[in-house]
Amino acid sequence: MDNPDEGFTALVKDGELLSTGRGISFSETLFLEELLGLASNIKNVLVIGNAFGWSTLITAMCLPKAKVVAMDAMIEGQQVLEGKKLTHAIAAEEKLNVDVIDACSPADTMSTVNKHLGGEVDFVLIDGLHANPQLIKDFSEAIKFASSNCLFFCHDVLNWHLLEAINFVEESSRVDSVVILNRLSSGPAVAFCSSPTPEIAELVEMYHDATVNIPAYVFDHGGNIHHPGKLLGKRLARQYHNSMIEYVRATDNLSPQEMTDILSKWCQFYDSNPEVHFNAGACLIDHQLWQEALPYFLKVISFEPEWAEAYHHIGRIYVVSANDLMAKRYFEKAIAAKPNWYPPLFEHALLLAREGSFSSFQDWLQHEKPEKIIEVFSRLKRDFPQSVLAWEKWVASIDSPEKLNEAISCLIRLIDNEPRNGGARKALGLAHKKRGAITEAIDIFLSSVSEIPEWPGPGVLFEAAQCYLELNNSAQARDCLIRCLAIRPGYNEAELLLREYRLTTS
Repeated sequence: MDNPDEGFTALVKDGELLSTGRGISFSETLFLEELLGLASNIKNVLVIGNAFGWSTLITAMCLPKAKVVAMDAMIEGQQVLEGKKLTHAIAAEEKLNVDVIDACSPADTMSTVNKHLGGEVDFVLIDGLHANPQLIKDFSEAIKFASSNCLFFCHDVLNWHLLEAINFVEESSRVDSVVILNRLSSGPAVAFCSSPTPEIAELVEMYHDATVNIPAYVFDHGGNIHHPGKLLGKRLARQYHNSMIEYVRATDNLSPQEMTDILSKWCQFYDSNPEVHFNAGACLIDHQLWQEALPYFLKVISFEPEWAEAYHHIGRIYVVSANDLMAKRYFEKAIAAKPNWYPPLFEHALLLAREGSFSSFQDWLQHEKPEKIIEVFSRLKRDFPQSVLAWEKWVASIDSPEKLNEAISCLIRLIDNEPRNGGARKALGLAHKKRGAITEAIDIFLSSVSEIPEWPGPGVLFEAAQCYLELNNSAQARDCLIRCLAIRPGYNEAELLLREYRLTTS
């Protein structure tokens, strides 16, 4: 099928492939069934990396008397929670002693084993983040709790080129032997803390082709234990080229220098692959290393001049650098490359709002959905807490009752979450005023002044005065104007309106 990932199990719901990690293959299932059937005295099982639970459930069905605990960081795929729920549902139906917990290896391994498995494990299935440094960490922590006869099953060793980590496992003083099962789908490895029984040794031999010297084979094809080389690299898992990037993204204790060193070295292996450079840059942005990310995105657009996402990230980097001119230039390139994609439109509109360029902002206001406009202005509020002009311009631009009602609904939701957002509250009052709900507008304007004491609100009081005049309530209008001028003396519009009011009443 020209896809090295297709041999592995996946979770499908209503005919759709869900976004979770893939599970062990059927041939690997058969091996585990044989292995665990021959192994005796396995009471406690630790699974590192549950994905959607296939390996966890298979292990529990092979060992119905054992306690099986799966640790999962819940970061692989956008529907990983579906996998966890399914694992628990099937375990309950099959009456299996299984628990899946949200935990990260190696940081949470000790607490997990001590709390759920009595401090000792007899079988460990490692199928976590597929990068050599991570497998080394997973094994190094788990071996501390291994019983004298513990077995380790490390998935995806050949499929993700984890030879460096397997070398480390072989050198452990606690390990008797390690065998790479190169006749199974992912080329997993099994490690024994004590000599395997003759029956287990015979089983392992069936799935291991001893005529192939794996390190020599890799070397002969231009690779080594650290990297497979170009030829073998094409035969690995589809996402292998992002493995070290994902490792950097998921690891909390790396210094900025360590991150940049790892990514720089990794990208040298893929110097002509724009996807790798893009993901490396995005990883650095995730860690707030903005300037360090810039060269990677510049490399991307040198290969792919129409890569909108790369232009967008460059624009974001210039925003952080306070270079709005360059930021706008790159947001405009992103918009040109992908006109209907929202993020650069959002960022570009925010810059326009910040500099007050409402003439060029007007078209965006008229065509964007209210909830997105509110998102822009919420960002604007964080940068300029006292700014309300953008909100006013937006409400003034709304030209249909349908859009006005939609804007009101969105503003109400926002204010429920951000009750002290003065710009949003003023916009809501103006929207009510625009649709003729004068009393509702007055309530919004006056409550804004009383509930946000740090916000002066002279403009809101001025709007309330105008609303009172529409209701022919001159006394209340005069009171609002006097309060307005007390906050901002010299407010021309308020002075003119107050003068007009006094002339009228005299």
